[in-house]
This record gives sequence, structure tokens and C-alpha cells, in this order.
Amino acid sequence: MPPVTTGTAPEALTGTYGGDRVNATFTANGARLDFDCAVAEIDGAVLPGSDGRFVARGRYLADHAGPIAGDVAPKALAAVFEGWLAGDTLRLELKVTGEPATQVLTLVRGKRVKLVRCL
Repeated sequence: MPPVTTGTAPEALTGTYGGDRVNATFTANGARLDFDCAVAEIDGAVLPGSDGRFVARGRYLADHAGPIAGDVAPKALAAVFEGWLAGDTLRLELKVTGEPATQVLTLVRGKRVKLVRCL
């Protein structure tokens, strides 16, 4: 028997979320995550399935403390974002190409945190 569908397209995740040292803004066109010393961007709308899960692709740009040479641009690394939305809580796993560890983030809708930028 084929699955029952309602005929409606999934709704894009939108709004602001905050967690431990990260603020995230989701729009119908993608998302931006601001960390103390990094920025990550998701390309395109994030569309959670009926179970709240999603996978999205984008990039991660790490910053660092101290002076930066004017002719050196931050290197954008490909990233995969796997998430689970349950109510107002968003669990996000961020896997950056070339990095051995996966960052696990727990974000809450409407929460904003103060970031301490790299100096």
C-alpha cells in the first residue's frame, strides 16, 4: 500500500535559535549560524520531514584570534548539517570536511546568546 500524503509540500524551517555559543537564523532561503569564532551557512531552504529530520549542505568558515593578513581570505569548508526538530528544540550535527570531530548543537527557538568574538 503506498504511503498516505496530504498533498502539501514540507514547510521551510524559519526563525531564530540559540544554544551554547551559537546563534542561528533560518529563512526560506537557507540559514546562517554565528559562533564565537566561526560562521556556517546552509544553502537553500531547510525542509524537515514529517519526523522533524533533515539533511542540508553548506559551508563553514573558521576565524581565529589575532591579526589576519589583508591578502588572506578565510577558507570556506564544505559542511553537512543533520538536524532533528522537536517542538522548539533543534538538535543539529555539523560535520565539516577535513575535521575529525562532529559538532553537536542543541538550539532553542527564540533564544539568543551573547557571542564573544575572536579578538
